[in-house]
Amino acid sequence: MTAVATVRKSSVQKEFGTETIIEIKECKKNKQLKQTRLKLVDKRKNIFEIGDIIEITGEYEKINSYKNHGVFNYEKYLKKEKIYGKIQATKIEKMKSEKKIITIPKKFQEKAKNKFKKIFSEKTANYFNAIILGDKTELDKEIKNNFQTGGLSHLLAISGMHINTIIIIITYITSKTIKNIKTRKILLIIILIIYGLIIEFTPSATRAIVMSIIHIIATLLFKKDNFLINISIASLMLLMINPYYLIDTGYILSFTATISIIYIYPKLNKKISNIKLIQKIIDSIEFSISANILIIPIIIYMFKKVPLSMIIIGTIISPFIFIIEILGIMVLITPEIILKSVKEIIEKFISIFDFISSIHFFIIYFKVPTTSQIIMYYAIVINYINIAKRKIQKKIIKLVIILSIAIQLIQIITLYISNDFIINLIDVGQGDSTLIITSEKRKILIDGGGNENYDVGENVLIPYLLNKRIKKIDYLIISHFDTDHIGGTLKVIEKLQVKKIIISMQKEKTNNFEEFLKLINKRKNEVIIVKAGDSIQVDKSTRIDILWPTEKLEITENSINNNSIVAKVITKDTSILFTGDIEKVAEKALVEKYGHNLQASILKVAHHGSKTSTMPEFLDNVNPQMALIGVGYNNNFGHPSITTIQNLKKRNIEIFRTDKCGEINIRINKKRKKVKKYEAW
Repeated sequence: MTAVATVRKSSVQKEFGTETIIEIKECKKNKQLKQTRLKLVDKRKNIFEIGDIIEITGEYEKINSYKNHGVFNYEKYLKKEKIYGKIQATKIEKMKSEKKIITIPKKFQEKAKNKFKKIFSEKTANYFNAIILGDKTELDKEIKNNFQTGGLSHLLAISGMHINTIIIIITYITSKTIKNIKTRKILLIIILIIYGLIIEFTPSATRAIVMSIIHIIATLLFKKDNFLINISIASLMLLMINPYYLIDTGYILSFTATISIIYIYPKLNKKISNIKLIQKIIDSIEFSISANILIIPIIIYMFKKVPLSMIIIGTIISPFIFIIEILGIMVLITPEIILKSVKEIIEKFISIFDFISSIHFFIIYFKVPTTSQIIMYYAIVINYINIAKRKIQKKIIKLVIILSIAIQLIQIITLYISNDFIINLIDVGQGDSTLIITSEKRKILIDGGGNENYDVGENVLIPYLLNKRIKKIDYLIISHFDTDHIGGTLKVIEKLQVKKIIISMQKEKTNNFEEFLKLINKRKNEVIIVKAGDSIQVDKSTRIDILWPTEKLEITENSINNNSIVAKVITKDTSILFTGDIEKVAEKALVEKYGHNLQASILKVAHHGSKTSTMPEFLDNVNPQMALIGVGYNNNFGHPSITTIQNLKKRNIEIFRTDKCGEINIRINKKRKKVKKYEAW
């Protein structure tokens, strides 16, 4: 496709080239893309500035993400940013630059970023960009990870604390230079709006800016403002601009934390010490606790983990943020000659801040709470802070608590009496991972996906399991030690409880296998080494029959894949054949060894549907009703192959694949076999 577009965010250097946010002005072949924001990916590393108008020739792609419930969805995240796809550019030509008032704030941001970069080290400049300008795009991945792991990501998002700092600075400057109070307040409103434009009115910043402006207007009109009205107006304004903010983490945490501080801090705040310094420290801790009381269930629901260090480290580094904010503003208005003399001091200060923010300890992983548990928690908190003044309100709160407890008891009983056998093919991209929950509630995890450039275990598999309220795996089967099968399982072994791990003998010792051995020696997991002919009784109604590899590991051709564990999970009238990454040579050996005994209701197709597997003779002997394929969207291997799909379709085998369906849930009981795809939830 060829399109004309305006650059809305300047190019950022990435490992694969440059990435630029553009807005399509004209596209003849795809008129639906007009006025749509896209990511422009350019391997030739062209740099474009805000306002540039460019002509692009390239391939349009939809944004793809891991589609599992309870797991971060990149596609939805970008929709919140109003980005709906990307273009892989083959040719780009700059036509002209747009000179509009709307581009001035962003050009100011670019100038500010360039000044930070010119004077300071990359790390310091990027911290200033994040904390002053709200641009975290160039912040190091490790830094982002440290803040997220430590539960401190909100400190990098421009919010109430940052806006209050700006208000303090502007108020101080104008009080010394402008006598008229009304003029000072009107100027403050204008500066806040301009600042909002510079940082692109992020959800948390917009909330703080709108509430501050409403408060200033109220004082100008000699009216008393109302907190609930202020926060409601800010919330509605954001949702009118972009409804996707309703699922934005920053939006939810910012508004909830603000409500938490306003209502809970006065209840917690007590004078404990007559020594001012000690009392200030106590006040800071109480403030941090009050901010977290209402957001804790949200953090658990969204991130599935809470670092206990969050309150302590957050209290320590909050003053650093305040000082960095002041330093950043001073840097922007101070000549470079003066800045060079204090550069080393600022760099050391940022280094201390960076070190403290990287500290995190006592990270607890939580099962995701049920809706009734969350409602009960908030009802108890509301009851404690005594918002409800009328008797009827208090009775309603008590009734909500009682009903929440009753619903939880019903859920526990329903779960206990349910005898459904559940198969979940997890979307781990280009890889394999399946979770089985037996009718007696045993949990079997078969492989865990993996990616050299992305931690599938931490970011996909663990959140997925915790979202299903699973912290203990009874059996973990590792079919073989390729990264796309074992990568995610290593993190599961490290962070969750895994009772028994099933592997086969290895013909080749790989780095993944060595890493696995180190981990299980540290964690003291029970490891069962299996071979063809072995059988494992999981519970009364479920067993695992091992069909491959043989004790001799006789296949030398592509030995890691072809000596994958082939296991049949059997329960009552249903059986599922898992085939790892075996190829035709192993399939042929299995047909010769077992013939029609390979028969299974469901086949997990070998090697992501590669043309090297799933030969007709093998399919005829397995004779499945349903085929599951774990495969990445638009992958570089051409999986699944057309030949494999045709072989399945010829036999009227129903096909489900993660690149098209996302997570696939199969629920089996006496009455029926129900299949649910991610898109259908």
